[in-house]
Amino acid sequence: MTRADGVVILLLAVIVGWVAMAQWQGRTTATAVAIYRGGERIAVHDVQQRQRVAVEGRIGTAHIHIEDGRARFVHSPCQRKVCIHMGWQQYGGAVAACVPNGLSLQMLGGSATFDGIAS
Repeated sequence: MTRADGVVILLLAVIVGWVAMAQWQGRTTATAVAIYRGGERIAVHDVQQRQRVAVEGRIGTAHIHIEDGRARFVHSPCQRKVCIHMGWQQYGGAVAACVPNGLSLQMLGGSATFDGIAS
C-alpha cells in the first residue's frame, strides 16, 4: 500500500464518519403520541402527561404507557410481543407497532430523522 492509498482510505473514513454523524444528529423529542388502529388515528396524547392507555385491537386489549416525553407498549395479547420489546419511543417520527393486533403508535412533533432501516 502506498502513501497515497493511505491518504485516500483516511479521507474516505473521515467522510463516512461525517455523513453518519450528520444523519443521526438533530433528533429532537416528540411533543405528542398518536395511536392508530387499523391505520386510522384514534387518539393523540401529550407525552408530558403521565398516562396509561388501554386500546382495543383485533385480538384484544393492549396497554400503552406515556410518561417523561416518551411512550411504549407494556402489554399486548400478541404471541411474540415484538411491540413490547421495541421499548420506549421518544423522538419525532418514531413508530412502534403491534401488527397482529392492528395497533401502532407514532411520536409526533420534533424532527423526524433517518432510521437504521431505510433512508
